[in-house]
Amino acid sequence: MMLKEYFIKRFGAPRYTIGAGGSGGSMQQSMIASNYPGVLDGIIPGRVYPDNITFFMPLFDCELLMSAFDKSALAWTPRRRPRSRGSRTSTIA
Repeated sequence: MMLKEYFIKRFGAPRYTIGAGGSGGSMQQSMIASNYPGVLDGIIPGRVYPDNITFFMPLFDCELLMSAFDKSALAWTPRRRPRSRGSRTSTIA
């Protein structure tokens, strides 16, 4: 919103404001269009994810797990950490 406001002050009102990009850019377009209606007049997402929230869910647990590993009295070695998510085998050789 601030970038669009700056653009309008400097160059005048644009005809259209279009978001374009792939991967992370497609996520940003979707989230901006959903959370701030009217900021973008159209979006052209490429290499999209079916659901942005599902993509981010594993990332929300990272800080919590790392804190638990660091503060735990148990020895959470890199080989044992995958077991915390239900994996039987380690990805570390």
